Formats: sequence, structure tokens, C-alpha cells
Amino acid sequence: MALVVDNLIGRSLNFVHCCRRPEKGKQVLFLSVLLISLYWITCLGPSVIPILQLLYRHHYNHSYWYRLTSHDIILKNALADHKQPFNAPRDQQNSGKVIPPILHKMWKNSDVRSMPQVWYRTYKNCLRLHNNTKWRIILWTDVSMRELVASKEYSWFLPIYDSYRYPIQRVDAARYFILHRYGGFYKDMDIGCSSSLEPLRQALNTYSNEISTTTHGSGVLVFPLTDPIGVSNDLIVSSKDNTSLKQLISNLPKHNRWYGLPYLTVLFSTGPMFVSLQLLLQNDYDENNVILLSSDLYSKGRSFFYHVKGSSWHGADVHLGAKLWRLSYVFICILCMLVFVLKELLRRRKAKKRWQ
Repeated sequence: MALVVDNLIGRSLNFVHCCRRPEKGKQVLFLSVLLISLYWITCLGPSVIPILQLLYRHHYNHSYWYRLTSHDIILKNALADHKQPFNAPRDQQNSGKVIPPILHKMWKNSDVRSMPQVWYRTYKNCLRLHNNTKWRIILWTDVSMRELVASKEYSWFLPIYDSYRYPIQRVDAARYFILHRYGGFYKDMDIGCSSSLEPLRQALNTYSNEISTTTHGSGVLVFPLTDPIGVSNDLIVSSKDNTSLKQLISNLPKHNRWYGLPYLTVLFSTGPMFVSLQLLLQNDYDENNVILLSSDLYSKGRSFFYHVKGSSWHGADVHLGAKLWRLSYVFICILCMLVFVLKELLRRRKAKKRWQ
């Protein structure tokens, strides 16, 4: 954490130094950043410190990267030859921790032809690769997702589900309930299948069987690692009734609030940052049952997936949000920056008094 703070202090000092020049444009920029920082401190509230911790873990914690590398080695060894299927140990065939051969997809209705063509092709390609196999492909719609949430087991969440301001929040939340109920693979429509997912499923089940004594039979939960921080929720793999996923679902209500912009509200209430921070607060990053997929298995190299144009839920505010997110050292550490902003204001005030 000290490395992060030192890095951010240096960047903040450079920023303040640039603002010392008397040009009007720089002063306007200085005040604009100050106001935006204050606004987001108010909106993000208690999330600021966990974001700092997550940033430290992502960029500076060597044990975290060692564990991620270990997961990659385990999976790559199990997947040494994609073309040669192997059977999972017989003793886990009827176990609750097994990841079932189910692929969940979502669209607003059952008319797949109404999808954008590029998404329709990825959907049909996944169907083709898993045709005539034991795999089930389930297409969830707005109606069927709400019916699941309204079922007896999850009915406590229905008022919150209906209260979400943006449809993508319901889509985000529904995927967690779907995987908790049924288990399997979930992936967004903008992610295609490069090959059958069966070897990956069996490799994960083999790993789950090996660590069953330390995970109390809850099975594995898989998220892809993403930049600049945390994990993504566009691909999730889970066993049925996963304990970590249940805990994540139980924390959804307390994060149903406004975060300053539509993009940030989605991101922190139900989206990737919600998941990333919950895994951090639950210490699940340190548990063997939470697996982080690196880019080699998620988006390049020997990946089972390929990516097409997506992010259909992004609004006009996303451009501002994305730029600030790329400048995450300033955005995330606004508290550190404000300290130096106040220091600079005091310095100017003293300098002004000397000249009077």
C-alpha cells in the first residue's frame, strides 16, 4: 500500500506543480478537478479505501500474482491438449461442487434474429460447437430472468430488482442468481466460443475436486482478470449453490444507490467493480475456490473465447468515466490529491499576504 500512496503522492505533486502557473486555463482545470474530486468522494463514500486496496493488490502484491500464476499453470497443464478430452474423477460425478455443462446467454426476448448480427453469429457459433453433446444452452430473456428472481428462493430480492434504474443492472444481478441456482458458464453476447468449453469445464472440475477439503464442498467460482483493476463479470463460471456467489448476492441490496453518474452507478452497484470489491472484502481473492483467469485463457493465446464489439449499455457519460478510469491513479486516490490541493491553496494565500 505504501508503494501505491508514494506513487500517487508523486503524481499529485506533479499535478499541483503544473497548476502553479498563473494561466487562466490551468486554474480552471485545477478548480474543475477539485470540484469533480469532491463530488466523487461524496458519491463513492466508503468505497474509496477498498478501491485503493484493490489497486495495491492488482499492481504491487507479488503473492497475489503468484497465486494467479499458479492457477494458470494448473489449468494449462490440465488443458495441455484441447483435442483430447479427459474424464473427470468418478467420485465427483454426482457432487454438488461440479460445474454442470450449461451455457447461459441473455437477450431481451426469445427472438434471436433481433440481436445485432455480430452477436447472433457468436450465439450460433456456440450452439454449433456444443451441438450433439451433453451441453445445454439456455437463452434467458427479460421475462424469464424476472420469473427466476420472483421464485420462492429469491423473492426477497424482487423489490430491489424492480427498483433498479437501468436495465443493465437487472441483467447484471440476474446472472448471479442464475449461476447460483443452476451453475455452469455465463458469458455476454459479445463473447464468442473459440472451441468447445468441455475441456475447460473438466479441468475446473478436476481442480475443484483436488481442493474440496479446503473449500468445504462449495465448488469453484471463476472470473476473468481485467485492467486496470479487479475482475470482469462478462464471463463467470460457477458450481451450483456456490457459497461465495451466495454471499455476493446477499450484498447487492446495500449497494443499490446512486454513484454520481449512470456509468459509475452500474459499475459499483451490480457490475464489475461491485464484484471486485466484494471479493476483496470477503477475502475471496485469498481463497482457493476463487479462480482468476488471465488473458491467456480469457482473451488471447490459447483462450477458449474471442471478443466482438459490445458494451451496448454504455451511455454518453461513459466517455468521461472511461477517461477518468484510465487515469485511475488520480481518480481513485482523490483523497491524496485533495490534501495537496489544500496545501497549495494555503501556500498561495500565504504568498499573497507577503506581497501585500
